[in-house]
Amino acid sequence: MKSLRYMQSVICICMTAIMLTGVFSCSDDEKDVEELLPPTITKVCVWNEENLEWTIPEAGQKVRIGSLLRIEGTNMDKTIAVYINGGQVAGFQVETDAIELVIPDIPVDEGEIKEVNLNLIRVVNKAGAATCTAEDFQFFGKQINVTGFSLTENGGRTWTAVQELPIGGKIRIEGDGLKTVNELYMNGVEIDLTDVPTEEKSDAFLIVTIPEALPFGSAVENPDNCNKMRFVTAYDDRIVDCIIAGKQVEITGITDETGKAITEAGRNSVVVIEGKYFATLQKLSFNNQEMEPTKIESNRITFTVPADTENFTVGDGKLTVVNAYDENGVSREFTLLGFVPSVTEISYTMPKPGNVIRLTGKNLYDKAKVFFPSSTGEKEGTVKNVSPDATSMDVLVPEGVGDKAGYIRIESEGASVVMDGIVMFYKQGVFLREFTDEELKLGGPSGTPMVYNKSELYNPDNRPANDTHPVNPDYFICFKSSSVPVSTSNHGAYLRFCTRAQIEKVLETNTNLTTETLIKDIAMQLDVYMPTPWMSGMLAWRIDKDAGSGNGSRVLNVAPWTVGNSFDFGGEWHTLTCKFTDFILATGEAEVMTLGAWLSKYGMTAKDVGKIATSLLTFVNGNCMYKNGQPSQSADPQWNCVPITDFEMGLANMRLVPLVPIEFE
Repeated sequence: MKSLRYMQSVICICMTAIMLTGVFSCSDDEKDVEELLPPTITKVCVWNEENLEWTIPEAGQKVRIGSLLRIEGTNMDKTIAVYINGGQVAGFQVETDAIELVIPDIPVDEGEIKEVNLNLIRVVNKAGAATCTAEDFQFFGKQINVTGFSLTENGGRTWTAVQELPIGGKIRIEGDGLKTVNELYMNGVEIDLTDVPTEEKSDAFLIVTIPEALPFGSAVENPDNCNKMRFVTAYDDRIVDCIIAGKQVEITGITDETGKAITEAGRNSVVVIEGKYFATLQKLSFNNQEMEPTKIESNRITFTVPADTENFTVGDGKLTVVNAYDENGVSREFTLLGFVPSVTEISYTMPKPGNVIRLTGKNLYDKAKVFFPSSTGEKEGTVKNVSPDATSMDVLVPEGVGDKAGYIRIESEGASVVMDGIVMFYKQGVFLREFTDEELKLGGPSGTPMVYNKSELYNPDNRPANDTHPVNPDYFICFKSSSVPVSTSNHGAYLRFCTRAQIEKVLETNTNLTTETLIKDIAMQLDVYMPTPWMSGMLAWRIDKDAGSGNGSRVLNVAPWTVGNSFDFGGEWHTLTCKFTDFILATGEAEVMTLGAWLSKYGMTAKDVGKIATSLLTFVNGNCMYKNGQPSQSADPQWNCVPITDFEMGLANMRLVPLVPIEFE
């Protein structure tokens, strides 16, 4: 040791006591004191476990509480007290020239030690005291020592020793040196100690609750951290083995991939099981048929219903989840269906018996049955063809339909699904049916003619016997022209009418739609037929005929073709849909605007908002697909037009339709 500071006490002088008996004497202790000298300290050593010998600490060395310490010097055999850092050592062994002790739980932390006592060793006998300052080393806290774990299930009133620590359990970590723990990790995740009450943290124990969300088993991100508890103090960073155990799984819900609660799901559908303690998943099954999850989380299992129709049976049954802590698992009632069909598009929503319509969607297989609404009950159509990938299906419309609006229903492998997003036969929404001048002039459209390039008005009374059109609507207008050049300013054909007046007339009798209906929930539809593929030109719904040609707040251009991808009618009529939200509207209007507000704002002319606008439904053989409706910008080359010869187009049933499910009488 580089330096020792010695301090000796003044030897106490024995006083003669005058007794009432007149007898004067000195005790043996008094004689010892007279003969005793104060101690001196010459060296301080620490026991080296590796070398099994006493060694003088090196410069900067820290000496831990619990270490063996030897204080060498003189006059040690009469030592009555030893102090380190101001804390008294309760037990020690003395020799003539040395004292040996185990460093007890002395003050080591800032705030617990008076500055004068810092790293100070003090040896006391009856003659005096000796001190030395350990300038080259310092004392520090205990090494973390964990001796066991206990669990409480009644808030701490009783504790039970356990080998496994359950997720969500309140546990007591028992041992030594735990008071100074400032960071605790389980399975690699830090446990928040900021709210641990003072009475639950001591040198001998630390009480914590294992978080419900703590990953365990295979869910632990780093396998090296699994079943490990890490303690960090100012003096230690120690890892202790433990067993973090789960509980029997808990299932709190079953949803689809969007989070919607479900009780059934079809083949190829994504299903999510929500709950707890899934990290050690052993088996997922349906009616004892095992399934492979696509993702396993501590609180969520995601899987896809098998598409295997030969080896995996669907129907009513139970979904069962088994983890490592319960061989029986937990089950929930659930129904797995076959391939559940869905339809996103129907080619023609006003068909007549004998028409062939195309359903587009997914899981549309040839064994499916398709039913049409009818006033006398559902009528089954005939599946004519399905695509190899089951994304489309051609269906022959049966007899006895068309007299009642409603929705197509499809049965497939136990599933029965109503396609309630696309309404069929919605005659109550039709506002242009016969296309006569009398019908068109509602609202007082100015100018003449009301139609341009009309070749024929068809109705039940004038249908030619040799008519080559497909099974036709009762009424439709036909346009023909030998030549339609490329132009954005000229019309190949048009109808002139008043959108606002026509829609308001529909609302007078329609019970499904009102001026309070949101525009996002409705659309304008019309039926179209061309005997040849559509490969140039577009139909434009111009609420205001003078509002320009490019898409805008009052103009919507529709063209189902693109360059190199003509639209083939396949000898059948097709329905075109113009959503009100496809117009370029002011910010926020698409979600909240009502039909009444739309008519009041956009049913007026762009030049004079106080005047109701005259509308056009026009065929223009020019590219009007400009960005944001600005003709000054470049036209989209996907719709570059070419001259048309022998133009022919039929239009029918211009109508207002709901896009959300409604009830029909």
